[in-house]
Order: sequence, then structure tokens, then C-alpha cells
Amino acid sequence: MRIIKTLALVLFCSFGVLFSQNELRPKNIIILIGDGMGANYVSAAVLTLPNSPFRKFNSVGFSVTCSADRFVTESAASATAMATGHKTNHHYLGMDTLGNPVTNIFEEAKKMNRSTGLVVTCSITHATPAAFVAHVINRKEETEIAKQFLDKDIDVVIGGGAKFFIDFETSSSGTDGFNILRQKGYDIYQSTEEFFASPLENKFYALLEKEHLKKAAERNYSLADLTTKALSLLSKNENGFVLMVEGSQIDWGAHDNNQVYALSELNDFCGAI
Repeated sequence: MRIIKTLALVLFCSFGVLFSQNELRPKNIIILIGDGMGANYVSAAVLTLPNSPFRKFNSVGFSVTCSADRFVTESAASATAMATGHKTNHHYLGMDTLGNPVTNIFEEAKKMNRSTGLVVTCSITHATPAAFVAHVINRKEETEIAKQFLDKDIDVVIGGGAKFFIDFETSSSGTDGFNILRQKGYDIYQSTEEFFASPLENKFYALLEKEHLKKAAERNYSLADLTTKALSLLSKNENGFVLMVEGSQIDWGAHDNNQVYALSELNDFCGAI
């Protein structure tokens, strides 16, 4: 029974460094999320990847991210807990249990003049990245989530989901989301060739697929490559930055009970770490 309780606990595993009030605070914060990744995946990485970055971690912490209205969580509620510090209901994003918006870490960072960025292998309107940006009561409202992206000053956005910015028109301007972003000073990339060839001197959206990115095994670039591109711009801010990087498809390999898919995505995520 003790073993079962321990395994139940470590499924809510996260890694980080604890800072006391007397120690220096970090200038930059990078949040790395392996979607659906529990301690079993960490063990798999350590056992199968000779250069696994998890071998270098000295500290292990535990965070309970279950939904407020049920024990078993899902990405919207758990990512909201991570991004805001508030537990919430199943499928809620950036909202408390009563449906009131709660402040997320990106919004706090902007108050401190820090840059912010997202790098994911799913659509940027998917539950985990959306929890760092949007405030909705249903994670499936991806068009609404895309519209809320337009109102945020996020410096770097990399992932999929281009269709959610092309398929709607705002009633006020009659233009698509990409044009609105251009008017706000963003560079837009939809081609991987153009994106990787660019020096990235301006804030940007790189939405490289209509919905989710291809599987790691089917891409000619890695999550590490995308993360490096994000850091090249974010690191220019002298005040620091907050970056969230998600290995989004680790979870999907597990849903499919596909060991090759899951371990391939885990390896891709380890490269980003």
C-alpha cells in the first residue's frame, strides 16, 4: 500500500529550485512541461537515454495539480494551477472555480517589464499553452483563445495553430488574426525555412502548421531547435524573461499506448531541457 501511495504522489512530479527570501532571485524563468509526463517517464528517460538531462537534477519537488472538482486532472486545470497558482475546475483555463479570471505568471512578468514566450509542439491554442495566456471556462473554445492571444503582449510564440488565426474575422476590423498581429508590430512566420533563416530581431509568431506540429520523428527540426530560437530573442531583454516550453505530444503517445511514439517525443523534450 505504501508503494501505491508513493506512485500516486509522484505522478504529479515537477522539478525546480527552491529559493529562500535571503537568496538571489532568478532573472530568467524557464518552465519545462512534459505533457502527461509522470515520474515513470523520467525513469524511462534515465534508463534509455545515456545523456538524459534528468540524470543531472539534484532536487525533486511535488506539485498537486488535480482539478478542484475531481481528483483526476486534465491539461487545462493542471496547467492553470501551474500558471496561476490556483486550482480550478475541469476544462477551465485561467479562471477560478467561479469563472473569474486569475492572474497568470506571464501577466505578472509583463508588470515587471520582462519578456514572455511560448514554445510548444501542439497548437498554441491547446490547453497547456492557453493556460499561460487566456481566460475561458472551456478549453475547446480555441477560436476565442486565439482572439485573446491578440490582446496579449507576448514576445515569442512558437508552435502550431495557424488555422485559428486565419479562420476568423473580427467584427470591428474585418481582418484575420495575422494581420492584426502585424499591425501590432509582430513578424509572422508560417514557413520553417523562412523561420530558421531569420535572425529574429523583432517579436514574432511562428505558427508552423495549421494545427499541431508533426511528430518529432517526422520533423527535420527539434523542440531544442525551437527553444534555441526563442532564447535568442528573449535573452536580449535586460530585465529578464519567462519562457514556457512544452513537449506536448508525450501524452499523445501514452494515450495511443505507443511506446515508440512516446519515447520519441520524450527524447525530443529532453533535447529542449
